[in-house]
Amino acid sequence: MYHQFYVFGEDLNYKLQLAVPGNGNLDDVLLYSGGLRLTGMQFSTLDVDNDKISGNCADGYYGGWWFNSCHDAYLNGPWLSTSWSYPWYSQYTTGTYVNGTSMLIK
Repeated sequence: MYHQFYVFGEDLNYKLQLAVPGNGNLDDVLLYSGGLRLTGMQFSTLDVDNDKISGNCADGYYGGWWFNSCHDAYLNGPWLSTSWSYPWYSQYTTGTYVNGTSMLIK
C-alpha cells in the first residue's frame, strides 16, 4: 500500500507518481527498482508506447502498464497463465501462477 500517489490526467498520459512507501509483505519494486521503477512513468499501451526502450513493452508483455525498461512489477499480465513474466520481482517470477491482484484508488 502506498500512502501517497497520484495518477495524472490524459494530457500527461496518466503519468504515475509514487511517494511515501507503504507497508506489506512484498519488496517495493514500484518505487525503488533502479532503472525499472515505475514512478514518473507514463502509461503505455499496445498503440501508445511511452516506455524508455526502443521496443514496445506493452506489446511484448500483452497489456498496458507504467513500463520503464520494461518492469519488475506488472499487475496486468495474462491472467491464469504461467507465461506471465515477472508479476512482482523477486518474490514472483516467470512461471508463477497468479490468480488475482488489486489496485484501489480512493
